[in-house]
Amino acid sequence: MLWTKKDKILLAVSGGPDSLGLLLAMNELKSSEGFSIGCCTIDHHLRKESAEEVIYVNKICEELGIDCKVIDINVKERQEESNKSCETAARELRYEALKEIFTKYKYTKIALAHHSDDQAETVIHRLIRGGGMTGLSGMLPKREYFIRPFLAVTKKEIQAYIDEFPYIPAHDKTNDIPDVTRNKIRLQLIPYLKKYNPNIVNTICRTAAIMQDEDEYIRAEVLNFAKKHIKKEHGFTVLNTEEFKFVMPALQRRIIRYIFSEYNNEHYTLDYISVERFRELIYSGKTGNITSSSNMLLKIEKGYCIFTEGNTRNLKSFKIIGNIDYRYEEYMKNIFLNQSYADIMKQCVEKSKKICELGKYSLYEYRTTSKPEVVLRNQYVLDADKVGKLKLRYKKNGDMFSPNGIDGTQKIVKCMQSLRIDSADRKTWPLLADENNIYWIPFCRGSKEARVTDKTTDFLVVTLIK
Repeated sequence: MLWTKKDKILLAVSGGPDSLGLLLAMNELKSSEGFSIGCCTIDHHLRKESAEEVIYVNKICEELGIDCKVIDINVKERQEESNKSCETAARELRYEALKEIFTKYKYTKIALAHHSDDQAETVIHRLIRGGGMTGLSGMLPKREYFIRPFLAVTKKEIQAYIDEFPYIPAHDKTNDIPDVTRNKIRLQLIPYLKKYNPNIVNTICRTAAIMQDEDEYIRAEVLNFAKKHIKKEHGFTVLNTEEFKFVMPALQRRIIRYIFSEYNNEHYTLDYISVERFRELIYSGKTGNITSSSNMLLKIEKGYCIFTEGNTRNLKSFKIIGNIDYRYEEYMKNIFLNQSYADIMKQCVEKSKKICELGKYSLYEYRTTSKPEVVLRNQYVLDADKVGKLKLRYKKNGDMFSPNGIDGTQKIVKCMQSLRIDSADRKTWPLLADENNIYWIPFCRGSKEARVTDKTTDFLVVTLIK
């Protein structure tokens, strides 16, 4: 439904055939449909006829008993300020003016007069520039509070409708000149394509409608992924890159666009090259990669990446959120999405005993004579004959660690640095230790000390639970 009863709809009317048809049609429908209408007409001051046209629209509204607001905009001034094309500057100012009236007079919808011929032009225009499914879906019949009642109606049908009324629509002669791309598409390209398919406009509109349905499905899949694998905290957006790599490229691109649109929904457009650059960085497997694109930053860490606003000049404020709480919670989400892992976790806890607590975390352990087939990331297995009384503790000055895969020992601080644990999080990161050694930095790395070997006969399985 484009509208409901009691809606207050603002009509954008220029005085041309399309918007005049919209004004007349909505005026006829308002009683039976139960909504009310008002009109906004805008003088762009780009043609000498524009002043007469807004007066004409206002006069028609007076005759029909419709409230009409006349707005003046300065397109040339916006062009000079923004260095944008006349067409873009005019469109921006037009929408700003409509939104101002919409808000000030408490309208619930804004109706635009785009029709099926406009839809075909839009799709072709986006195809020429290069666009994905969203772009080739064309204009939506309803988006937020904007509605397009004529989107399934042809220009010819609109003209036939207004011929029944005593009003002569205004004619913008600049639309007859093939100077800008959209005019060339309308005046030259579409007539040429009709030689191959006389029904090309309907064909393109039907394709756009199919694209809209499929785009809606992908949008739902993106939101479903975001609920599970994207976290927002303190101005950062954190993406689980391990899960990201498992989805199809089409969905990956949309996920990246979704993240960027969350920061700048109206004015930022991420092009294909930028999207592919970010995908390449995520797949590279490298950590610490930082890039800047339209005031956005991406920093990649092990298993996740962080998006935030900013540029390379303010990297000092770009803090990692991959603390122990975040890593634990994200991993637990994945555990309980996998039934077999969830069962393993349940069985481990049931046969374990709690041996200590530290802050939010508890440590459970159990002994077994057979090596566990699956070890979860919040678990660690040691040779039970080589450890003392285990406990959780925080780091101390002078702590040494013998990390797996690295020769010798190193200071625990240096090891945490190499693991990309932020300095602010190192003080509260729980460590598995006894009176002599540190055996495990949870979610990061184990020690060579008490490591399980082929000669191990008694296994000690510890589980970290929040």
